[in-house]
Amino acid sequence: METFPVLREKRFVQYGAGCLVLAENTGRVLLLDRADGKGWSHPGGFVEAGEAPEEAAIRELDEETGFPAALTTDVAVLEVLTTPDGEQALFRARRAPRSGFVYTVFVVTTPEEFVPSLNSEHRAYTWGDPDDIGPHLHPGCALVLAYLRENT
Repeated sequence: METFPVLREKRFVQYGAGCLVLAENTGRVLLLDRADGKGWSHPGGFVEAGEAPEEAAIRELDEETGFPAALTTDVAVLEVLTTPDGEQALFRARRAPRSGFVYTVFVVTTPEEFVPSLNSEHRAYTWGDPDDIGPHLHPGCALVLAYLRENT
């Protein structure tokens, strides 16, 4: 598996990482209902100082679901770049506004759906069909799912 460098660039305000968890037996993805009311999303969060994106993604997945995943060679990586207002996004971006947010998403597969152990950041979970998920998605998660629909 390709190893990603620890993020040290000062161009961006924030870096984040997360995991889109796909169950092989159903083709559905794990979504968590955020306690902050911002909708359903995949597990993820901010990359901490000195942490690589894949380390942050694994940590966030474990903290938010109790699922101790290890990233494997068949993980897909999408870099999502959003502007400060969150209204625009570019995938695999190489140039970014100085005040943007870079979010790396890893697609993790699991043989079958599981019952996550949620932390206080989420109030519910569901396994959903990526093509049939309703309008209450977090904007970042909606962008990731749209990209995957168009490019896989």
